[in-house]
Amino acid sequence: MQDDDKLTVRQFLDLLERSPQMEDLALAQDVVRVDDMLIAFSQVDKEPQPISLPHLRNLRLFDYHSPITLNLTLRLLHAPNVEEILLTNLDTDEDLNPVDFSETFEFLGEGGFSSFSHLKALELRRVSCDSKEAWKSLSKLLTKLQFLSLTYVGNRLHGPDDDSCSELLSVLLPEEPSPLSSPDETLSTSKALCPALKELGVSGCHDDALVEFLKRRSKSGHGPTLVTFGGNKGPSNDVVGELAKMGVKFTWSYDTNSEDGGEADDDL
Repeated sequence: MQDDDKLTVRQFLDLLERSPQMEDLALAQDVVRVDDMLIAFSQVDKEPQPISLPHLRNLRLFDYHSPITLNLTLRLLHAPNVEEILLTNLDTDEDLNPVDFSETFEFLGEGGFSSFSHLKALELRRVSCDSKEAWKSLSKLLTKLQFLSLTYVGNRLHGPDDDSCSELLSVLLPEEPSPLSSPDETLSTSKALCPALKELGVSGCHDDALVEFLKRRSKSGHGPTLVTFGGNKGPSNDVVGELAKMGVKFTWSYDTNSEDGGEADDDL
């Protein structure tokens, strides 16, 4: 998108002000001029104030090439009641070089854009967040989250060796209580982030990390009770067996455009 086709900060704010009842918003490819945002936010006493969108329920962010640009854009709006967020293709620059979007997760974790007290669904598709602390800062706010989807998160150039999905899931594990802990202390330490999680969607996640995640979450009483697998291979027989032992149901959404490689499994 050329600069002439992008909105100025003022034009973007005017558009939001004229849409107070907006329920669905999609932002893509640096919709607001970067140079204009940098100038606007460099004037401390005259920084643009975010426009509140109290009716916004669904937010989609995709194809951004810089976390700085995305964060500046998000600072222009406030979404206190957002219920569903989809982040897609936030992992490379325009030349397809890897880009870490941890700064965006840090920004969201500050709570200024939203408290996320109503967020029920979060989907990450081809999103890179290398900082576990940044992911944790956001996860702490997701007390009502029921559905989480992690689809080929991390650095796509790493291929099957990337363990970003495992790293993000590890943040949501309940802490292991000390053998010397009292019953009350054990109950306290068994609490996990995203305690309301009911459904998990995964693609490109290592089996061992996924099974460990489900076992420890189930043991602490925080689910999830349903796992949706993407990709074109489906879950392995070993994983299916472990799910059955835990009473966790699963579905498989076959994806011919996945990065799994190989043919679809015939024994499921």
